[in-house]
Order: sequence, then C-alpha cells, then structure tokens
Amino acid sequence: MGTILAMPEVLSLAMHALVLLAKGEGKVMKSEEIAETIGCSRPNLVRSLQMLKKGGLLKSEKGPGGGYSLTRPADTISLLEIHEASFGPLYSPGCGVRGCSIEGCELAWFADHITEVFRKHLSKSTLADLLNSLAHRKRPVVVIAPEE
Repeated sequence: MGTILAMPEVLSLAMHALVLLAKGEGKVMKSEEIAETIGCSRPNLVRSLQMLKKGGLLKSEKGPGGGYSLTRPADTISLLEIHEASFGPLYSPGCGVRGCSIEGCELAWFADHITEVFRKHLSKSTLADLLNSLAHRKRPVVVIAPEE
C-alpha cells in the first residue's frame, strides 16, 4: 500500500534530532546520545547531522563536553529550511508518467499546486511551531485554498 507523503529516513532523522535539540533549549548533545534517544544507527544520524551543519542549522563542538546544538532559536528555523538542508530542494514530481506528452496535463498541474501549497506551509512553519504542536498533541492545520 502506498502513502500520500513519504518521508525519507535522512529527513526523519534530521527532524527528530532538531526536535531533541530544540527541547534541550541550548543544551549540547553528542551524536551517540541523540542516536540512542531516537533509537537509530549512529552512522545514519551523523550523515543527517552533517547535512544540517552544512546547511547552517547546527553547530558542533569537539572534545569533552562537545556535541551538537542549534545555531539559532527554534522559532527562526523554518521547516522548509530543514527539508532543504537535509534532503535538498522540494520539487513537484509532476504527474508521475515519465515523458508524459499530454499538453496541460491536469495531474501535473495538481502535483505542482500541492507541492507549492506544501512549500508555502513549510516556509511559514517553524521548528518551534512543530514543538508546540507536539507539546499540545495538536495536529497542525493546513488550509489548501485556491490561488487568488
């Protein structure tokens, strides 16, 4: 059975790590501690952490007492930034038919539209918003309205 939204492991690990770090409010965490808390393999997590560091969302300190921490407050980190840092740009898959020759393909338009709505939602939503939703066990509201 397929899913409407598939989250690649690298993105899921990045999101889990950032949530943990944001909950720690500035606390530095070692990759081993993050991996153990999430329940994932450390090498896979480290790849995600390195991408987030390269994307400017994390900083790392070496040595005793070192580890990873956020580069800025959670309310200034958009979910789109997290996606792009860990998985690359968000793009539309089109209609899914390689080489589709239907001019004005309605399915491609629909996929493009949904992708743009999702991109806008991620750009307006922050890591702090996600934490707030998790803390109150509220699902975020996404309104898909026609373009004006």
